Order: sequence, then structure tokens, then C-alpha cells
Amino acid sequence: HVVFAPQADEMYPSGSPGGTVVVPRFVQGKSEDACRPHFFTGVATVCLKLFNLSKPDVVIFGQKDAMQCCVIGRMLEDLLL
Repeated sequence: HVVFAPQADEMYPSGSPGGTVVVPRFVQGKSEDACRPHFFTGVATVCLKLFNLSKPDVVIFGQKDAMQCCVIGRMLEDLLL
């Protein structure tokens, strides 16, 4: 088994969160975003960074993460990944 666990300086070379983030506008004001307005921006940004570092063929999310899965799927589609 292999565990991919990048160091903070790999994920955030310019500091946290850095100057560029992914903002999934289609969820703004809905679901968890209404209570935690930057949550899905963080999810999308971190996942994109992890995908760019690891180049996965498959990504698996748990059932409780349905909205996160929608956000990631839409991001991948919109960014042609």
C-alpha cells in the first residue's frame, strides 16, 4: 500500500492558501456553503492541487460527501481534467 501525504510546503509553496483558489460558484449560498461560505472553495482548491501532484486515474469519495463529489465532478468537467 502507498500513502500520498505531501508536506505543507508542497501544497502551499507561497503560504496558505496562496494567491489562486478554485471558487465553485454553482454552490454559493446552497447546502453547507450557506453556513460555511468558503468550505467548497477549500475543498476544490485542495483537491485540484492533490490531483495535479498525484495524477490519479480514479478518485473515490464517501457517500456522506455527495455535495463535495458534485463540486469535484463539476470542477473536473469545467477545467477539462
